[in-house]
Amino acid sequence: MMETLSPKGGVRRGATVLEVAPRKVSLPMCQVDTKEWVLPDARWPDARVGGWGIPGHGRIKNSDPSIGCGTFWYVGCLNVSEHAADLDGHVAGLAYVKVKKRSCGRPECPKCYESWASREAKRIAHRIEAYKVRRLKPIHFMVSPSERDWSLSLDELRGRAYAIARGVRFLGGSCMFHPFREACGVCGSPKDPISKSCLCGANHFGWYVSPHFHMIGYGWIKRVKASYEKSGWVAKNLGVRESISATAFYQLSHCGVWYGQGRKHSVTWFGCLGYRANLKVKPEPREIERCPLCQLELVPLLWLANSGSCSVPDEVGVYFVPLYGWTKDRKRRLWVDG
Repeated sequence: MMETLSPKGGVRRGATVLEVAPRKVSLPMCQVDTKEWVLPDARWPDARVGGWGIPGHGRIKNSDPSIGCGTFWYVGCLNVSEHAADLDGHVAGLAYVKVKKRSCGRPECPKCYESWASREAKRIAHRIEAYKVRRLKPIHFMVSPSERDWSLSLDELRGRAYAIARGVRFLGGSCMFHPFREACGVCGSPKDPISKSCLCGANHFGWYVSPHFHMIGYGWIKRVKASYEKSGWVAKNLGVRESISATAFYQLSHCGVWYGQGRKHSVTWFGCLGYRANLKVKPEPREIERCPLCQLELVPLLWLANSGSCSVPDEVGVYFVPLYGWTKDRKRRLWVDG
């Protein structure tokens, strides 16, 4: 017999993953399983909710220590004859080198999931900014299902989340499923989604199973109380977003990622920003990285091993270094930027 996380079940409402760790636990809507339950001070639970888990808990695509996920590579400009001195005269005649990390761009990869989140956050911001609404600014909106609806499939839950959102005047936007929430490890209160802290002052949080949806888009939220009394679902306006990409990145860092067979998207769109909406979105412009000194496009670089230790550290950043030891790398394929 498997216990359920419901008010009538043997595990209290809001029970953390850590508390139910000694047993196999299932929600009515899905199966919760794990290979190794995390310690109380761990940041991410290695758990699955119906095949969905938190980013960064899959396998590394390429573990080659030289060219694999998370290893460093270089782009830059060796046009030192055009690199004039700055006000302090420190960069005259020096090469410009930018250190990057290779990334497979997969949300499951422990080394590359942040790169995936960064790329997806930019895409979300690009699509939302393509929809211009008079006097409306993008908002962060959250919908939490009633526990009596946890028996529904994820597709059904998502559909109802869309309906609840529309019912309180959320026009549409991106939608990200989150299988877990964070709660204070001291008092048990939920982590505040705005301040990212607890009112008791503690800074220690654990994860517990609690499916909900985060949305970023447009709306003028009304009738929230009436919606709750009718459906039991909680709809919450988390406020206007000054930075769409920053909000999206944070939500993507712990959203639901599919670890089962086939492919399922972590981000979906609906309403005025859905793929069926009459919305024209221009392709994202290709970002061309240029040298800040001579404005030439940056090219892949290679450090010659016989020139001694590399003149730049294994740390993402930009550096001005002597030309000696550097050459253009004409064979290396460009990876997704980390």
